[in-house]
Amino acid sequence: MGTMNIEVTPRSALCDVRLGIRVSGLPPSGKVKLHASLTYPWAEGVAYESESTFTADSSGAVDLSRHKPDSGSYDFADSMGPLLSLKRVRGDFREVMKDIAVDQHLIVDLTAECGADRSSVRIERPFLAPGLKRLEIRDEFVGDLFYAENARRKTIIVLGGSSNEDLCTILPPSALLASRGFNVLALAFFGQKGLNSALAEIPLEYFEKVFAWLEQNPITRCRELYVYGGSIGAVMALLLASRYPLITRVVAVDPLAWCFQGLTPRRVSLCTHGGRSLPFVRLAWGASLAYILSCIIHNKPFGFAAIYRKSLEAAKNREEARIKVENSNADLLLFGGQKDGWWDTHAACQEIVERLAKSHYPHSCEYVTYEDGGHACYPPFIVPVEELSAPVKVAPRLILSEGVSPKANAHMLEDGWGRAVRFFQKGDPA
Repeated sequence: MGTMNIEVTPRSALCDVRLGIRVSGLPPSGKVKLHASLTYPWAEGVAYESESTFTADSSGAVDLSRHKPDSGSYDFADSMGPLLSLKRVRGDFREVMKDIAVDQHLIVDLTAECGADRSSVRIERPFLAPGLKRLEIRDEFVGDLFYAENARRKTIIVLGGSSNEDLCTILPPSALLASRGFNVLALAFFGQKGLNSALAEIPLEYFEKVFAWLEQNPITRCRELYVYGGSIGAVMALLLASRYPLITRVVAVDPLAWCFQGLTPRRVSLCTHGGRSLPFVRLAWGASLAYILSCIIHNKPFGFAAIYRKSLEAAKNREEARIKVENSNADLLLFGGQKDGWWDTHAACQEIVERLAKSHYPHSCEYVTYEDGGHACYPPFIVPVEELSAPVKVAPRLILSEGVSPKANAHMLEDGWGRAVRFFQKGDPA
């Protein structure tokens, strides 16, 4: 037996990159316990850990991509298994998603123990590639622009979901896309000073101001734009593409095909233009009351997807409120989980694909569906999938649960993010 050693490849890589983990120098068929921890420099009170036991092969090694644990936090062969199976042991997850500092690194500590032998390694995983700059914009609009000096690549606008009122939640995907060579604008469109406080009646003129700034600014000077959107951000991305031909590529993760009522008690549209509401589908709370009461009485899992379905069934203006994606000038890449509990993104994506086929859409449109995936839309390996798959308490005795396994959501996150990056790179041969 040699000296026990934890081998991690690559040792230096962005935080969305898959790692190879191997433990060598073990006795043949020896038992080794591998402990992993993840900490966030901006949320020091929160910690995640996993622990699993392996049996070494005849050469005294354990390769996590090939070897399944004997016991522990997970039960499948995967080089990222220790990170995919992380569980929170201290603190509040909300602290992780607050004031995210992408100029700092995720910190992963791995420790292997075999009898009295012990080996440890620390891995620092950055969001930003060296040389990237960041410009905070708060006067013309609310956003952070990531760019490299003298970069001539395309510009991507990143739009987040209902938590986008905190701009920091979309900084990680923005920083990681910029690290692949793009200019990237993380853009807030509600919840910030000078913007609508609620996710409702968002004026499209706000985005027109952003487009004009990006065209004129010496850093970007763009005549075409790409957009990446998740959840509500995906709806906004498709809506904007249907109206503004300078948008030539769109990645929409968990979108809808219709403009719905804004997320406010008032019955108003998600967006306005020229001071007038865009046609929208009202949320049919009355028609959904029996379903909600049944979930409460029988303590059954709840899903907003059922309410969106009932709202569409009741809508008399369904076609009027439909996002006219066929009017777009963009290549489209759509993602959706078939177990999405927030809304029926699978049916929405099918609707979009069918409409585009009927209209002989001249640009490309690909829909990637995940049979066991939920409403997951974030780069991989940043947020433990346990958090993304956890039930959400909507009200007393009303729990939103998608019934999605962390492993299924992990696959959706990693596969979808990789496809999105390649999709943007394909359109930017520079």
